[in-house]
Parts: sequence; C-alpha cells; structure tokens
Amino acid sequence: MKKIFFITLAAMTLLTGCKQEQDDFFSESSASRADKVVAKNYKILTSAPHGWYLKYFPSKEQAYGGYTFCVSFSEDGKVTFAGESDISGGTEKKATSLYTISQSAGVTLSLDTYNEIFSKMADPGAPLSGYAGEGLGGDNEFSILSACADSVTLLGRASGNHAVMYPMASDDWKGFLDKVASIDKKMFASSYTMTIGSDVFDIRTDMRGMYITYVEDGKYVQVSTSYIINDDGMKFYKPFEFKGHAITGFKLNDSGNEFYSFESNDVKLVKNSINKQFVNALWYAQKEDMGEYGAYWWGRWENSVTNNKNLPGEMLLTCFGYFNYAVGLLVDVYVEEDQDSYLGQIFYDYELIGDDQVKLTCAKTGDDYGSMLLSSGYNYGCEPFGYRQPLTFKLSSNNLKEYIDLECLTPTKVGSKQYTNNIRLFMKSKIYPLRNPEDREE
Repeated sequence: MKKIFFITLAAMTLLTGCKQEQDDFFSESSASRADKVVAKNYKILTSAPHGWYLKYFPSKEQAYGGYTFCVSFSEDGKVTFAGESDISGGTEKKATSLYTISQSAGVTLSLDTYNEIFSKMADPGAPLSGYAGEGLGGDNEFSILSACADSVTLLGRASGNHAVMYPMASDDWKGFLDKVASIDKKMFASSYTMTIGSDVFDIRTDMRGMYITYVEDGKYVQVSTSYIINDDGMKFYKPFEFKGHAITGFKLNDSGNEFYSFESNDVKLVKNSINKQFVNALWYAQKEDMGEYGAYWWGRWENSVTNNKNLPGEMLLTCFGYFNYAVGLLVDVYVEEDQDSYLGQIFYDYELIGDDQVKLTCAKTGDDYGSMLLSSGYNYGCEPFGYRQPLTFKLSSNNLKEYIDLECLTPTKVGSKQYTNNIRLFMKSKIYPLRNPEDREE
C-alpha cells in the first residue's frame, strides 16, 4: 500500500570557493600584510567588468528563502545593487550606497550606508516582512571567506549564512533578473505532491520555504528547508536528506507542472490542482478587489469595526486561506487603546470539487480572538466566502504566484436583489509584498 504523508516545503543551496593560495607575507609587518589582503579583495571585487550576481539568504533559519541580487563595486567606495521585484519593486531599479573592506577578525565587507534595495533585508523597521527590530534578519557586514575572479564566498556576520557571488556575463542586469522571475513563475506553486520512490507526500510552501510534516512511528515530524531560484531551477540552501536521498533542489523542465530532483528522476515534484493550491496558501483580500456582494458586506463590516465601542480598531490586513493548520478568514486588527494589533481566525470547512472548484462553509467559530470577533459583528466579513449558506466557487488564474480569482456559482442575494460575487485574492499583500502574518504570531 502506498504511504501518504502530509508535507510543507521550504529551501536550501550551494557553496563554492576559490583555490586557496598562500602568500608569503611574514617578512612584512602585520599592518602591511593586512593592507595587502584588503587591497587584494578590493581589486577582485572592483574588477568584475559587469558586476556580480549574489545568491543570498537572510535570517539565521533561512526562514524567508533566498533571493538573487546584481551588485557592482567601484574603486571610490560605492556599491550598487539591483534585485528581484519582490525586494526592489522592479528589476530595472538600482540603488547605490557606500562600502568598505577592512581587517577585523578576518577580512570584512561592510555596507556603511543604507542601500534602498539590499538593506531592506536587514531593516529593523521590517518594510518587507519579519519582526520589528530585525526585519528579515539580513546582514550589513560579511566575512570574505574566499575571493577570486570566478567567485566570492561570503559569511553573513548576523545571519551566519553563506552567500556566493559570481561574475555577471553581461551588463544586462534587468534581463538576468527577469529570467530568474520567469523561472520562479514557471516553478511556483503554493502546494505540490512529491514522490520519492513509492512514497507520496502532500506539500505546502510558504514564501520560498518548504515545511514537510509526516507521520513516523505514530508521531508527527516536521522538517523544513528553504530555496532560491537559479537559472536552471530551485536550489536548496543545503542538501535536504530524506528517505535515503540527499536532494539539492529541483530542475526546470519542459513539462510545465512536473520537476525532477537534480540527483534522480525517482524524486519528483508535481504542482497540485488549483483548488488544492487555494486551500494550502494564505491569500490577501481588499474591498476594492471584491465583486458587488463582497463590496456590500465589507462596507458594513468596516462600519462595524469603526463604530464598535467594545472593540475600536482598524483592520490592518485581511486574508483567507491556510493559517496555523486550519482554513479560514484571518483578520489583523489594530486596537488604538492597547497600541497593539491582534490576529483573529474564523474557521471554514471546505470540499474540493474536481480540480478547479471549492465549496466553503463557515464553521461559525474560530480561535479565541476570532470567536470574539464573530460575537462583535465581524461576521459581515465572512459573507463573501459564505456565512449564512455554503458557497461554491470556480477558481482560475494566469499567475498563481500573484493572484487567484473566485467566481461564485451559488446565487447570492441581499433581500430580493441578486449580486455577483467574484473575488480576486492576492498571494502578496499590497501593503507588505513579502509579509506573512503567521511569522508575526507570538
């Protein structure tokens, strides 16, 4: 009998290094030797004619996956970055700041001033995601472990993660980053089925992370890893060892929905149907993306939040989908009196119909804060997804990395008036492009 487990994915990668050459410096003073080492590294970093591409993972746990940057260093101490759109806001954008190389417990590369693209990864204000005070847990200082013309290996002083730079083949940074985005779009799914031999695993993803939960000896075991997009597929931060296989990632192929590991065709990753991807991800919702029915009820919902004297507050984020091992409506409410925000989840049951439909039924209960929200009139927000009656939706999308469309197939009325109930939900928040409410739960 086939074993069926439930899984969620995250990611891993690559290390490289130069041939280590030892120079005979010991007839000179330590200061002179240090100056020569610094000068050598300056020369290598500034000599790449088209700059470098950098494969970088923030966070000590690689919790947010890895991202690709293009970077160049000038002899006058300026460094210029471009990056993937999720970070930079556009692959055509560049940002310049200052850097230095020094001898401090080894050779150190320091980003001395704020870079509008790369420094977001370490920004304590968390402009992209993460936690206040640390952001994504990125680095402003790196130890240079090795440096030569064909690669530079760095170690983040804050994250402890390895990062590698390779010389760019041309000065077309935008074209290079757009190719990475194209591969990301082709391979992206919020859930997959992975097979290893005869074992089948149902897998969720979150950002560029994979979390695998399976049953072993009667107990649930969770394994996580994280990935980055290369020019040939997704690569894990470190080899993922499972079921006797050491998997370094999955390669892009022409099939569209199936990907094989770099090591063996016995390990396969298959994109799940659109309805299964829907209930395995968290989707962001806003009033302007609702149809007539949703706009009506969310207008009443906003008024109830504003006028509720027992719980005055402002809705910061609203999401629907998978959160904390359940499917439902997730609301982040800022309560001015407490100077704090609160997450509440209202639970939904679901039934998958074929490959592209889902039937949603509100359970009319939630977690502690979600149940309190329901009793305070927040049920209006549930109406577009079905509250008084179950609703069946047909799902579609041309780019699941960006959005999903819900077309309600069940008649929806207010009084005697029939309303259309079409909803567009987004994979990324319009407020925080990478923000993940689950990461902010305490």
